[in-house]
Amino acid sequence: MNKQTFILALAAFFIGVLISLHLSIEEETPERDTRDLWEIRTALLEEQEQQQTLQDELNDLKNIQVDYEDNVYGTQIRTLRKQINDLQDQAGLTEMTGQGVELMLVADYEQANESEGFPELTSELLNRLVNELNVYGANHLAVGDERIVNHTAIRDVLGRVYINQRPLRDLPVTVKVLTDDPERLINYMEVSQSLNDLAIHNISLTMNDKQSVTVPSYTGDFVLEHVDVKDYEEGDE
Repeated sequence: MNKQTFILALAAFFIGVLISLHLSIEEETPERDTRDLWEIRTALLEEQEQQQTLQDELNDLKNIQVDYEDNVYGTQIRTLRKQINDLQDQAGLTEMTGQGVELMLVADYEQANESEGFPELTSELLNRLVNELNVYGANHLAVGDERIVNHTAIRDVLGRVYINQRPLRDLPVTVKVLTDDPERLINYMEVSQSLNDLAIHNISLTMNDKQSVTVPSYTGDFVLEHVDVKDYEEGDE
């Protein structure tokens, strides 16, 4: 092979390589969208409908979330209100009505001697009576018009009995008791120490089972330390 032939062969090789590269580039060039305008518009509408469907589903999920949160919040509010009402009942802040026992303390003049004077109810006698009623099943009770609560003080002041810092009227005195089992409470009280102690002081105790007994609410002030008490207002759920 002479020099001229070698040069022609080399030139042909390079020309072939260039043609091959050119064809490869043309093959990789993306095809133009040959669809007509109607097909393109239809495709866009379908895509928009899909997007709207997804948006509607998203809105439905958001509404479900809002309803769930409202229901949970409403349930929490109702639970809180019930707890507040229960606490008020336990603290004696509400008037209560139910089955129970009505006790009457009456001066027994027939048993009293002239030297003993007028039979008087003392704070000691009354405290013992209240304690025994609580032991024997009293849920709520009132002496006269005074609701007995956990911090109620019954004491003698200048010869008179004071309950919740208010004077108790003279005999006869009514004691109202709410209890789940009135008959059981009466049976216990008929053999109680209070019955004997009252009789010694010439005070008779009578008890009657009642289908409906109402005890008033506590009207005094509660002293709460380290607690800020704010008004509770019921709002819309």
